[in-house]
Amino acid sequence: MASEWAALEKADGKKIFVWHLNGMENMPCGAAYNNDEKRLWPGEPGDCLDHKRYADTLKKIGFEGGVCTMEVFRPDYYKLSNEENIKKAAEVTKAHVAKYWAD
Repeated sequence: MASEWAALEKADGKKIFVWHLNGMENMPCGAAYNNDEKRLWPGEPGDCLDHKRYADTLKKIGFEGGVCTMEVFRPDYYKLSNEENIKKAAEVTKAHVAKYWAD
């Protein structure tokens, strides 16, 4: 959770096999209250992550983009039915990949 950009920039993209997507409320990395429940759909209002920088860095280090996953544990999202949750996750993932990965 408290990784720095330098670590990703030095990584071997060929060894990364999953692009794990989620957004995040704006709070200090490593704070005790910075937990999975603070995750958001990527691009949702309040999301502070620099998704373009992540995508650009992954491309630069050689990640080929084979797999993306969505993982959010936000209690508000538990109110959605399984079908609604899966549909929303698919829509957000497709839009995110189209925006940041398509060349």
